[in-house]
Amino acid sequence: MTVFAKRLSNFSIELSYPMLLILLAGFWVMFANQSFYQALFKIYPLSVDEGLFLAAVSLLLWASLVLVLSLFVFHRFSKATIIILLMVTASSAYFMDSYHTVIDKDMITNILKTDQAEAFDLLNMKLFGYLFFLGIIPSVFLLYAVKLKPVGWKKALLQRMGLFFVSLIIALTAVFSASEQFSSFLREHKSVRYFSNPSFYLYSSAKFIGQSFEAEAAPFQSIAMDAKKIPSIDSHKPKLLVMVVGETARGDHLQINGYSQPTTPNLERLMQSGNLISFQQATSCGTSTAYSVPCMFSALGEDDYSPTKAKQQENVLDVLKRVGIEVLWLDNNSDSKGVADRVAYQSYKNSDINPVCDVECRDEGMLANLDEFVGQYPQKDMVVVLHQMGNHGPAYFKRVPESFRRFTPTCDTNELSECTQDELKNTYDNAILYTDEFLQKTIDWLKNYSQYETAMIYASDHGESLGENGIYLHGLPNFMAPQEQRDIPMLVWMNDTNNAKFANAQQKQALATNHDALFHSILSFMDVDTQLYQAELDWFANPTGR
Repeated sequence: MTVFAKRLSNFSIELSYPMLLILLAGFWVMFANQSFYQALFKIYPLSVDEGLFLAAVSLLLWASLVLVLSLFVFHRFSKATIIILLMVTASSAYFMDSYHTVIDKDMITNILKTDQAEAFDLLNMKLFGYLFFLGIIPSVFLLYAVKLKPVGWKKALLQRMGLFFVSLIIALTAVFSASEQFSSFLREHKSVRYFSNPSFYLYSSAKFIGQSFEAEAAPFQSIAMDAKKIPSIDSHKPKLLVMVVGETARGDHLQINGYSQPTTPNLERLMQSGNLISFQQATSCGTSTAYSVPCMFSALGEDDYSPTKAKQQENVLDVLKRVGIEVLWLDNNSDSKGVADRVAYQSYKNSDINPVCDVECRDEGMLANLDEFVGQYPQKDMVVVLHQMGNHGPAYFKRVPESFRRFTPTCDTNELSECTQDELKNTYDNAILYTDEFLQKTIDWLKNYSQYETAMIYASDHGESLGENGIYLHGLPNFMAPQEQRDIPMLVWMNDTNNAKFANAQQKQALATNHDALFHSILSFMDVDTQLYQAELDWFANPTGR
């Protein structure tokens, strides 16, 4: 025990188990719910008229926390459990306060699938400040200055039951004291509860665990068992498709989509030459990588999609592989989020395999060994998926080689709120500029294979908030996500042997589209037929029939 801890123990206080939980809940209501109250005050500004309701909301939040703690914090393990909760709640407060994000079950999925490099990108002094003041200091105080009054198991059980029922009565009293306003609040402003801390992340964690068990218990489903290759009406050449999965790119930040900065000079030239299509009204399935990437390859469609359902069944890559098409997934991101579990996969996140690495390994390194892959399967149809690091935030400045830092001044920190809007957008746009270069190099590689019918499809997994209305990054639930988090670029490039399909897609580039189109358009380009195919979602389908 340190000297500090010894001195702190001299000022120890003895608390009962119920009082400890009551004080803890009060601490969180006062110090860990800034985002909750900001969202609340936007709807109900501080005033005499709203005073009773705002007090009732605070009382409900406190009583609900006490109720939850009485169920899950057991006397014997109370200190260890509370310390874990303090640290997680401090982290949750930081991300909600700094980026205006919420910790729902999809965000928990994202967190669990975040790799070490991505986690380090999130570390900064502001986060450490939250952890120190909301996590470490109260944890040290709890360990060395708080002594719990010893009680037998019968009394402990009675205390738990009493605490539960008293907090339940207080919560109900708070609701009934302003029942008319609560009725409107809960019906019309349910998004506010997403910012309650730690209530909502505890609820989301329980929901995540439940769905995980449900997914593991459910049998895995094969799809499109009737799928078969059909003769091409355009060309007798084998097909080579590159599907580029973008990361965190916004469609409205592409020059070819009307953006003011020249972020896509290479794509601009390709569009002028007539070989590139940009779908300018494209939206994503979700707002996070873990949610959207499986959706991009799923047959479920956005309306029926859930990560649990997607995990329980095959995707379009499985269908392609089953009909004899060679499939390869190369990854410069964290992983494929389960999409490539049953096809050939290679990570390019380290310099042992990726030849283009400086501060981090670059997306263009994924092109280095593709000739070898094609050479293994001469005259066979092939699909290659390239999963980018792209514009992954908040450390956008790391996503850009030095030679692509063309828009200045830049935001060279992951504490985005410290940067001006111009600095933040310039840094983000530099990463878009590098993606433009990467896509050009991918197309140049495809041009070397004139003996194939070649195409490249590019679609980002989701968009990004860049400080609009105080919101940063992504991950908000679809129903409350701003347009910036779902506005994405979708592009198609084809060589000259694909004139009919390209012409069909050109006719549709001004129409609204989304990730649902990818499953059916990929099948269409690869000439795979199945009853699951829907021509109305296929970019390449002829309006008069396939």
